[in-house]
Amino acid sequence: MPLDLSRRDSITEFSARLAGIAPKIDVFVHCAGVYYPKETKTPDGLPATVGINFVGTVSLAEATERLLSPDGRAVFVTSLVDKKGSVKTKPKSDDQPSGYLAYARSKFLLSGYVLKKSAAPTVSAPIFVAAHPGITKTPLLAKEKTGPRPTWSRWGHALLYPFTHSPEKASLPILYAAAGKVENGDLIAPRGLFHVWGYPKRLPFCVSVRNAVKKHPEWFE
Repeated sequence: MPLDLSRRDSITEFSARLAGIAPKIDVFVHCAGVYYPKETKTPDGLPATVGINFVGTVSLAEATERLLSPDGRAVFVTSLVDKKGSVKTKPKSDDQPSGYLAYARSKFLLSGYVLKKSAAPTVSAPIFVAAHPGITKTPLLAKEKTGPRPTWSRWGHALLYPFTHSPEKASLPILYAAAGKVENGDLIAPRGLFHVWGYPKRLPFCVSVRNAVKKHPEWFE
């Protein structure tokens, strides 16, 4: 079904239609990852990267949580760069509208949302799990997909490709989070060097995310 995570009305319409055809869902994988979007603002006026990767994803999760079965799970695809994310003034401010820092902030906020959500489970509630694929050999910065990209970012991805893994292997942490033996609040990621590549492994959330959830829980709502 069509879904535009940059628009709240699209999320509302999608969730309503989904409820009509899938009143019970066992696994819901939330995966949004715009990096250098061509438009820096969403139609709702939010910075595009944070507005889609975090606000839109969380809005969809909240709207569809009631459809999850009691023993189901919601899986959120975050990133190994969540540790580089930060909030200067407000989580949804436009001081970092696009690019690496905006992407890192969006995934920092998403990881925090999963951690916060899993910390207060209710009886017979679905579990919330995060996963990230490491770095994947995909055309992330292709001209037809993205807006302006700095030269260092293009070259950086080109140089990293020999040390990363295929989309098929990169999907394994997400598949494990969706169907493997996990617990509420787990983070599943590649086990290789710096968690860039490798088979799935359970890891703790980074220190900056854990500290922020304790000090500023309002950021992750």
